[in-house]
Amino acid sequence: YCSLVTLFDLLCTQEYKQACDALLDAQNLDPGNAEIKGELRKARELMKNPPGKGEQ
Repeated sequence: YCSLVTLFDLLCTQEYKQACDALLDAQNLDPGNAEIKGELRKARELMKNPPGKGEQ
């Protein structure tokens, strides 16, 4: 599955949907991985509430 560096790059460039998709693939390959689960939670939250949203 996708490396964590690639996932970090996706999150930094605000490609949250792609990061979520990659993390879901990773979770399917390794369902017990707590790190993947935590990063997926973060990516989903960022998708809902992107940084800077509503700031002027």
